[in-house]
Amino acid sequence: MVKDRDMQVKILAVGLMTTMVILLGLIALVVKLQMGSSARGSKAGKTEAPVTTTSVVSELNEKADDGDHEAQYRLALLYVRGEKVEQDYKKAFELYQAAARQGNAAAKNNLGVMYAKGQGVEKSYQTAVLMYMKSAKLGYARAQNNLGVMYYFGRGTKQDYKEAVACYRKAAEQGFAPAQYNLGLMYAKGRGVKKSAIKAMKWYEKAAEQGDPKAQYNLGIMYFNGAAGKKDLQKAKKWLKKSHKNGYADAAIVWKKYELWKY
Repeated sequence: MVKDRDMQVKILAVGLMTTMVILLGLIALVVKLQMGSSARGSKAGKTEAPVTTTSVVSELNEKADDGDHEAQYRLALLYVRGEKVEQDYKKAFELYQAAARQGNAAAKNNLGVMYAKGQGVEKSYQTAVLMYMKSAKLGYARAQNNLGVMYYFGRGTKQDYKEAVACYRKAAEQGFAPAQYNLGLMYAKGRGVKKSAIKAMKWYEKAAEQGDPKAQYNLGIMYFNGAAGKKDLQKAKKWLKKSHKNGYADAAIVWKKYELWKY
């Protein structure tokens, strides 16, 4: 009787194992069929194809030809950078002109840049200043800053620190980091404004918070030297470390010379 019971248990065990193997096989088959179905769906074109470089440029060309000033501006940028198309300054210049005629402030500014650098057109600081002025009047921060630079160095116009400060301030108040740095510099040097370490640090900090490495460096140095009346080595370390990490060479020199990691 005992042997019969043992035999029955073994038969039941084998039966259960067989059933499990069959079920696992069926599950695997279903999964395989589903995967095959998904793959066929993709090949059939049910998912969107990625946008190609050619299609982007073709679309911009088409829109630019139809007079879309934003497309003209974006296409000009590609020609300046040689991105997705062969670099062509003359083509870029023509596209910027087309966009600028429709009142595109960024295009007017970039025409100024091309005149200042002599890219695709004969170099002319005077014309660059005129283009920056047109763009700046439309409230374009980058042009306001560029115009400030021209006044600061006396390029294409009479050198005028007060005008430079006025231009920098307009752009800085819009949150444009390079202009915030430049305005800080004017306060630090007392050019066009009354010299003020506190105001210089205020504008440096605004630019530094946006990742400007020169502003981070200058701010760190001012904290290190106690320019506002008291040294703050912790803040000096903080900003010089950021500037150093952002690749500003002078910050790396100061960082190592004064072993700021110790503080």
